[in-house]
Amino acid sequence: SRAGLLGPGELGNKGRANIVDRVATLIGGTQARREGEPTTLDIDVLLLDGRRLTGTISGIYDHTALTVTYSSVRAKHRLRDWIRLLALTAQNPEQDWEIRTAAKIGRDVAQLVTGPLTEPTAAQVLLTQLVELRDEGLTGPLPLPTELSHTFATGLRNSGPIRASAAAEREWHRARNDGAPPPERDGLEVVKIWGPNLAYSTLRSEGFEALASRLWDRALD
Repeated sequence: SRAGLLGPGELGNKGRANIVDRVATLIGGTQARREGEPTTLDIDVLLLDGRRLTGTISGIYDHTALTVTYSSVRAKHRLRDWIRLLALTAQNPEQDWEIRTAAKIGRDVAQLVTGPLTEPTAAQVLLTQLVELRDEGLTGPLPLPTELSHTFATGLRNSGPIRASAAAEREWHRARNDGAPPPERDGLEVVKIWGPNLAYSTLRSEGFEALASRLWDRALD
């Protein structure tokens, strides 16, 4: 734990014991998946536009790439795992790849499981689409806050565009609460690019909802 988050002496013992229990659960819950030594796979994928996507993915046990962290699962972790799944599948489409992240989810600990991809042959296409979205981001700031985009895309999948838009707007404008992560509208990058108190209507008019769908649609399958 970080200094200052637990009380001194006996005051901090209960919180400290809770942290130890959670860590033990995270490690114990993945023990069966961590047999043998982890391996690293080199990625070298030819995209549809002729470019190559290269890199490495570590922590691989058999057909599973495993991450254990005490962090709370956020949209960025879900997106990272989705990209890893696409890269591994594009590299070796004959393997039923699975990505697992053991982490805090809410007040508990659990494993976030991504994959296998139902259409392995689609991995190359989906990776190319994500790279194209990145290309757009390199030409100018995209109105695409990560957490908010996941909120909207999930709502769109479950409730339709009107309710999804309303839910995203509520999340964007929610009050600050010490017990929850700060609103994304107060993020340094958002304030630096768009200024303080950016309205959701501005994000929407600049294409946020369409971009969120492009980023998350297949990742939510």
